[in-house]
Amino acid sequence: MVAADEFKTDYKAYNNARYGVYPNNYYHGTHEKSPLLQITTWDKKAVSSSGSHIFIRHNGAQDTWGHQLASPLILDTRDLSAVYINRTFPVVFNVNVQEDFGKTYLTFYGDKLVGQGLGDGVCHAYDTSYREAYQISAQELGVGADLHECEFTGRGTVIVSAYKTELSSSPASLKGKHKPTVIRESYFQELELGTNKVLFTWRASDHVDIYDSYEGHNDPWDFFHINTIEKTKDGNYLVSGRHMHSIYLINGNTGDIIWTLGGRKNEFVEIPPQGGHYTGDPVLTFAWQHHTRFYHSNDGNGTDMTFFDNHQKDHCEYGCKVGCSRGLHVRLDTHASPKTVQLVQEYKHPAGLVSQSQGSMQILDDGNVFIGWGRMPGFTEHTPDGKAVLNVQFSPWLSKATNDHALDNYRAFRKDWKASPYWPPEIAVRHWKAAPLVYLSWNGATEVREWVLVSAGMLRIRFRD
Repeated sequence: MVAADEFKTDYKAYNNARYGVYPNNYYHGTHEKSPLLQITTWDKKAVSSSGSHIFIRHNGAQDTWGHQLASPLILDTRDLSAVYINRTFPVVFNVNVQEDFGKTYLTFYGDKLVGQGLGDGVCHAYDTSYREAYQISAQELGVGADLHECEFTGRGTVIVSAYKTELSSSPASLKGKHKPTVIRESYFQELELGTNKVLFTWRASDHVDIYDSYEGHNDPWDFFHINTIEKTKDGNYLVSGRHMHSIYLINGNTGDIIWTLGGRKNEFVEIPPQGGHYTGDPVLTFAWQHHTRFYHSNDGNGTDMTFFDNHQKDHCEYGCKVGCSRGLHVRLDTHASPKTVQLVQEYKHPAGLVSQSQGSMQILDDGNVFIGWGRMPGFTEHTPDGKAVLNVQFSPWLSKATNDHALDNYRAFRKDWKASPYWPPEIAVRHWKAAPLVYLSWNGATEVREWVLVSAGMLRIRFRD
């Protein structure tokens, strides 16, 4: 949309909130706003050439949930300028680009927020003209789709998470209890795109002991907290239970657990990384994790996997030295006896972040790694060996300077996107020294490189606003 966005490079001033807790860019050619970015590192020769755009969200004041003027936000990787903004949603989570049978869609959760960071509504899928192609929601559960997952399989189906308050009926959940336990049950469903026909439903308490949870026992008790589901090519499902500190491979026919990594029912032993001893936090100390994905996987048997290890849940900080949040790339051998997990690489933020919630990790086509830091408002890109070559914030870190308020972002992605909006460009004319000054913008357009204006009089033209 714009090519004249400002950004800052004064890290200390930015994080002392000199430009505000929610710093913004404002424009002449449109009434929209975008975050005023802090760019601490940008090695343009080392960043990836894959992925033309960055996908995050831009919301309003974090302390006014439900009235925050949330928006999907697309940034151009060439200059980090804002490309697309749409503030017609009460909340926005999980902005992404996905494919179905070769067609590309902009997807995100854009409905109501319930409880502590849960959704009950619909996931939107827009085509490359920003017309809505699909509204996706859970079925036959009495609740809508949750905000955590809306994952296209690429084969005409989509997977959504869902949460429902229930009395637990699982025998495992009643162990040692004299009365039924009210739980916030975690579900996922695989649905047919276009019809929302249910193809598969999984309920966490049917397969895990809720007393393996690390989450405090509240009412209702969110014992599992499902936040990731990915379908493998052999028809199984990779599932993350944040409050279990566990990652599961689920049988796609029976729903049974094939294996468990991490948590109280962990089945893996950790072996040293290739090439030597690792002195950091062991892989199996991961906790409160997000965004688990197989990497170059054809099935669930012995493969690489990536995820965001929040590591802590009780606070956020920068300047962390030990027990920090990180992106993890690990290698699993599920044929070994016992099964093994091995660190391939970890990716930490240069500022040493603890991010208590949210977060994502994406390996790009050339091997660079793109990380969204969740509750801490930033994204980074790293070379395969862990060096940060892009370090960007869209709000100051949570700290005393911001009264522990800041923007955040569920996941961040770097992907290709080409779009031509169905609406026309916007134009604004201002007078400058008795001559008109023309500002132009086209919200959502990715292919505009220049404007041609025809006028009977004299114009002073500013290239895109």
